[in-house]
Amino acid sequence: MKINYHIHTSYSGDMILEGRLSETPEKYVLAAIEKGFDEICFTDHVVAGRQKNEHLHGYAIDIERIPEYVREIKALAKKYHSIKIRIGMELDWLPEKSDEAKALTKKFPFDCVLGSVHVFGGYKTENVVPEKIELFWSGKSEEEIYARYVAYYRALQEMAKSGIFDVVAHLDAINRDGYVPKKSFWPLIEETIDVIAKAKLCVEVNTKGLKKRIKKMHPSPEILALCRKKGVPVTIGTDAHWVREISLHYDDGINLIRSVGYERLAVFEGRKMGFVKI
Repeated sequence: MKINYHIHTSYSGDMILEGRLSETPEKYVLAAIEKGFDEICFTDHVVAGRQKNEHLHGYAIDIERIPEYVREIKALAKKYHSIKIRIGMELDWLPEKSDEAKALTKKFPFDCVLGSVHVFGGYKTENVVPEKIELFWSGKSEEEIYARYVAYYRALQEMAKSGIFDVVAHLDAINRDGYVPKKSFWPLIEETIDVIAKAKLCVEVNTKGLKKRIKKMHPSPEILALCRKKGVPVTIGTDAHWVREISLHYDDGINLIRSVGYERLAVFEGRKMGFVKI
């Protein structure tokens, strides 16, 4: 079964800022049908409590537009019967907004909530554009780079324990720009996967990593193999920000998932996890 559980449309703030208003949900549906998908889930960026024109989290949808977003996706699900269409969101983990985030997940009929860490330990990495990557990483000492990795994975653990999310999106995205500490942080990764397993969350294989500097999917094969060993379910998403990315590196992602021993993918309906054969 062919699925995609990470799709951004013209509702997301980053799409609006980049002038991608043509990338509508319906165009994604038509492209998904053409590419032979059986099921897709829309997951536009959401930050709990974000107000219109708020610069800090400008990549997210305006909260007041969520009802419109939900109505459109539900209408598409009724219109197109050859494909299952789910309503989801990629929700940022911000500890100070956890109560608002939890309330938001209960207010609307979401099928799936992806959890992402874009801000952590005082660091902000969301949508680091190429010209700002160096500002975030270069010139930093080995100790500071390592400290940022520690802060990131600690935030992932907090997110997993919160009970708010269904899926951990692009688990090791901290490495996407190619800056990796020399000191091993594998024990921290093992600890994080244990927390995810205990929380009974799913992990996304995000194929978009192949377009980043790291040129690897998220998570890496080693981390995905550990997820398999720990019994963590897996789903797949292309993190599409263009309609043409609906099947971006999809076959590579499926091959990776199979290579570590998975035989099925997680899907969601009404926040309940089910499984389909790959």
